[in-house]
Amino acid sequence: MRSRILVLAGVLCAAVAPAATGQRVATDSVKLLLGRLAKELPGRALPAPATITTGARTVPAGARETGDVATTGPLAVHGDVAGSAYAMGDLVVGVGGHVHGDAITIGGKVRLDGGSVDGDMRSVAAATATVGTDDDGALPASARSPFFQATGWLVVLLLIGLGTLVFADRYLDGVVKELERSFTRAFLIGVAGELALLPALLLIGVGLALTILGILLIPAAVVAFVLAAAGLFTLGYLGVASVVGGALVRDAGRLSARGAALRALLAGLVILMAFWLLSGLVSFNAIALMVTRGIAVAITWVAATAGFGAALASRGGALRRRPAAIGTPSGRTDDLSWQTPTPVRGVAAARRPTTTAGDRR
Repeated sequence: MRSRILVLAGVLCAAVAPAATGQRVATDSVKLLLGRLAKELPGRALPAPATITTGARTVPAGARETGDVATTGPLAVHGDVAGSAYAMGDLVVGVGGHVHGDAITIGGKVRLDGGSVDGDMRSVAAATATVGTDDDGALPASARSPFFQATGWLVVLLLIGLGTLVFADRYLDGVVKELERSFTRAFLIGVAGELALLPALLLIGVGLALTILGILLIPAAVVAFVLAAAGLFTLGYLGVASVVGGALVRDAGRLSARGAALRALLAGLVILMAFWLLSGLVSFNAIALMVTRGIAVAITWVAATAGFGAALASRGGALRRRPAAIGTPSGRTDDLSWQTPTPVRGVAAARRPTTTAGDRR
């Protein structure tokens, strides 16, 4: 129990490290806005991604923006904008509003409602600025929902885990036992293994390059090496998920051993993927996306590294403890132990020991 709690604590504690980074992650809508502006206004200096806000925005009366104002939603300007104004949706310059640069909107209209714009007013037609699709109508990878991507990976991992429980449960059990033995040891071995992956691959390539036949085998060796490493990482990740899930899901009830293992694996995968799913749900907020995705990346790396180390230490889960020596208890003599195992010509059969009167006394 203590080892499983240490595993869970190690994963969660190491997860908060990258969350302190100050880099702001551009959302899909921000990338779409910049992409459309770059296509419609080639050669124009566009606003930096970090200055673009998400959703509807209002520049209140009396406020002054010293640079460009850009948002991925509708924009209402009632104050002073020293630069240009960009919006996805309607852009309204109200009473008291003044845009010193250009007013450009994608999928909406620029409307003066008592305000003024010194530069050009341009609207990109909605037909050429359909949000979430490329010009050919296909959904780009940047516009796909991160939540559905994370859900898809969770389903894939569940299917792989189910197949592992059915066809390779003994190997998964070997990795789990290695993790329960020492999570720290497994993690350190995993770090060392990750650092040794590239040198090992280069060493294999150099060794094969010494012969003509070996040169022909280099592509196959590289593919086999990559598949073996990916298999160990996957097996180790599933092992960590089983340990984490087993630490939190304690009441197995009347479930069989296979059923309890499946439930622990399911719970562990959901826990390890929770922040990926959460990052997909909060992708509309750049700061929340940055924090949740940083934690998700850290959890995934720690789990994969520790699992990889456990898989290496247990030789892919195949290393098991030797069974206890089978023998007769001390102080007892098997009734058949005196016999010769097999009849051999020229060797006299052993006689059954007898007890004399002196022995009895």
